[in-house]
Amino acid sequence: MDRTGFVLVREVVTPRWAPFRLGPGSLDGLTRRRGNGLVRLLHVGDEPVVVAASGTVFAARAPSEAAAREGIARMRFATGVDDELAGFHARFRDDPLIGHVVRARPWVRVRRNPDPWQTLAWAITEQLIDSDRAVRIQRALTRRWGRRSACGTMRDAPAAAELARRCQPELQSCDLSAGRSLALIRASRELLNRRMARACIAQRFRQILTGAESMPFALIEDHSFDS
Repeated sequence: MDRTGFVLVREVVTPRWAPFRLGPGSLDGLTRRRGNGLVRLLHVGDEPVVVAASGTVFAARAPSEAAAREGIARMRFATGVDDELAGFHARFRDDPLIGHVVRARPWVRVRRNPDPWQTLAWAITEQLIDSDRAVRIQRALTRRWGRRSACGTMRDAPAAAELARRCQPELQSCDLSAGRSLALIRASRELLNRRMARACIAQRFRQILTGAESMPFALIEDHSFDS
């Protein structure tokens, strides 16, 4: 832990498919290109994590080691460094349609978001419109409600809790349609409700395990909540 109270974690990764290059920054501006590397602010729960990647070296700075390692894991997923592509290349390198590109650019991987909530939120903004407009909407949402880094120079996508507090006209002011605004608010609130339900169930189980109360039959019978 450094003197600011943050933990620094560094991992050197061996790609499962050797031809590997970091891709460009994201169109929404959240993952940025810095020299020959990438940098991204994301959040693990309420903990801010800044993750940087250069080549196959990933480093993270966060309030706790667990959050830092989770941030690195998410960026490893986003960059595809752990993807095993040998089977794909063996199957499609001679394909008449895409074979030339597969052979010419063996380092190309699927680009992903490091945050599952952001993936859902951005998918809602991208429905039924062109990609350029979707990016403008995503950047507008981030400018208005995105979470900032301590230094104020980086931003993360808006949290579900933040969007759940918004009303439909507020989201429409970012050029999101009325239907998509309502869908995004509902998705945010549904996610929060499920999180609160899981937290309540976890608390009840802790009480049960410590002998604070007996096992409720309803809890045994109704276990359909998401993992």
